[in-house]
Amino acid sequence: MLIMSRIGNVGKFMSMDLIDRVSTIGSTLSSNLDKMTEEEKKKYKQFLENELRKLD
Repeated sequence: MLIMSRIGNVGKFMSMDLIDRVSTIGSTLSSNLDKMTEEEKKKYKQFLENELRKLD
């Protein structure tokens, strides 16, 4: 929470929006994970890692 207080309300809103978007996309894609090819899974994993880096 210390980070949130430093970046203020705008940053908090943007962070929460990003987390919500990642969660929604993740839920949608994870429901189809069994149907994905290995290449699709690799791209999905890379996407998720990139999104997590944005939170740091």
